[in-house]
Amino acid sequence: MAIKGYLSYTNHEGSVLRLNNRARFFTRSFSGAFYIPGEPIMTPVPSKPMASSYGGYNTTDRQVIVVVAVSDLGDGGVTAALRALYAHFWPDQRDSERGTITYTTEGNITRELTVTPPDAREPGLGDFWHAAPGARGTVDVTLRFWAEDPGWSDITLQTGLGAIVGVGAIPVLCTSNGDMDAWCTINVDPVATQTTNLSITDSHGNTLSFTGVITPPRDLTLVLNPARGVLSMKLDDGTDWKGLRNTGSKIPRVAPGANNITFTGGAAGDDGGITVTWKDKFSGHG
Repeated sequence: MAIKGYLSYTNHEGSVLRLNNRARFFTRSFSGAFYIPGEPIMTPVPSKPMASSYGGYNTTDRQVIVVVAVSDLGDGGVTAALRALYAHFWPDQRDSERGTITYTTEGNITRELTVTPPDAREPGLGDFWHAAPGARGTVDVTLRFWAEDPGWSDITLQTGLGAIVGVGAIPVLCTSNGDMDAWCTINVDPVATQTTNLSITDSHGNTLSFTGVITPPRDLTLVLNPARGVLSMKLDDGTDWKGLRNTGSKIPRVAPGANNITFTGGAAGDDGGITVTWKDKFSGHG
């Protein structure tokens, strides 16, 4: 489908390119964005009638295909525009990094999707190698983006806060308006006393736990976003805590709706804090 909103690609270096600026670039079609990709699953349960079969849905990678018309605007600029398009994706190709597609609908809904960059051999993208300087006309470029995590994220960062007030379980309320689990970043900042053997459990029962001590004034930040290839667990002095994870630990996520992420490991007399941040995640773009 053709789009009328704003579509851009941000590479991992932070450079932004508008893919439908309606001057040099026009988007002919935009597909793969408005549904959750996957396949239905129906598995008969042994010794049970078919009515007792298990039914489910297996989500898969999302492929977003954008066809961009590159115009010379009558100034012979097709070659330069193709080079600029190629150069924008090159840092992600070179460094094996992911970029971000951001789309704002006419209804002013903005969401973003973490994707791998298009292959340099896509139709049209490599045409600048042999396009004649000053060539006139329009070249259609097919851009195929893959998202290992098919969920679209809201651009607004949400926050859940908790206080380290003792040795018991500390619930941190996280309210998501999305319809998919969201990856999150967690900061644990004890102030008066140590946090020992930290344990974090989400509403699904996934628990990430450590054998170690956070001693003030140090604080621990967990960046838990495998969709972007980021899994960082470090104290603010750079000490890496990945090796302190306990066997069987799982990455906690923020579930849709109002749910608690629960922490243990605090000590009596502390007045530190816990912060959970995330972006609401959606199965499609509306």
